[in-house]
Amino acid sequence: MGLLAQGVSPMEGWVACGECGTRYDTATFGFCPRCGSVRRSGVLPAASSAPGARAPRASSPVHQRRLQAGGAILLLVGVIALALAAYSLGPGLADVEQGVGALLSSQPDNVPGGTLALQTLLDGQPVAANVTLIAGGMVVGHAGTDLTGWSNTSLGSHGAVHVTVRAANRTLERNVLVVDGTTVALRLDVATDPADDPAWHGLGSALQAGLGLLAALALLLAAGGLAALLRRLRWLALLGPVPSLALALLVATGGGSLGAWAIIGTLAAAFALVVVGRSAFR
Repeated sequence: MGLLAQGVSPMEGWVACGECGTRYDTATFGFCPRCGSVRRSGVLPAASSAPGARAPRASSPVHQRRLQAGGAILLLVGVIALALAAYSLGPGLADVEQGVGALLSSQPDNVPGGTLALQTLLDGQPVAANVTLIAGGMVVGHAGTDLTGWSNTSLGSHGAVHVTVRAANRTLERNVLVVDGTTVALRLDVATDPADDPAWHGLGSALQAGLGLLAALALLLAAGGLAALLRRLRWLALLGPVPSLALALLVATGGGSLGAWAIIGTLAAAFALVVVGRSAFR
């Protein structure tokens, strides 16, 4: 017999769980069949009680706290990362170049190389020169320039090299980074240029592009955290942190330090709080 035949209203006993928003019939279940909570948000209207109808999800204080806690952590990490990226792009760029250059010198084979376009001059006029390429303390190639002063050399698996140029009884030494798929032009005048230069040629542009990408990811992470903290723009809170999580996971699995794993653990835990508390979005 149907409920009406039994004298029972179809709406009677249908409630929404006060924790997760699941609708259920109290005549069948004494607690929420989904999360086990006994908290109820009240009797549902007929439209929500009808077969196949979906009850509005109730926002519980627990979900709000989880959502906002996760958002606060993501916002903090994003702001810190954005500030570091901005500093590295500005006054700290020289220090970053020096540190990355030292790392590249110790692990040259980890950087696939592109093409080095070298021009050698003597008082502004083209001159032929002997060129030696050194990576990891070992000679990996020779690339002498011709009478026009030019040579184009593919660096293969050695994207970070120490270049030694000899001409007109002078020797010039430079550090060069040429990543795969790019060409770096290096112009040296053996008569007027200094013999040594500790800077890494070609590193600045690559670093600026990489730091710009990191700044964009940090901005997305912070925006997602802020959206979760304010319980607005659900799509931004759920999608904004994903690129940063993917990058952190890539770095950690590629041989990252304990610090890298700590960062990804923090991001993953905060993002999990946002996902779990997503029903609290307004």
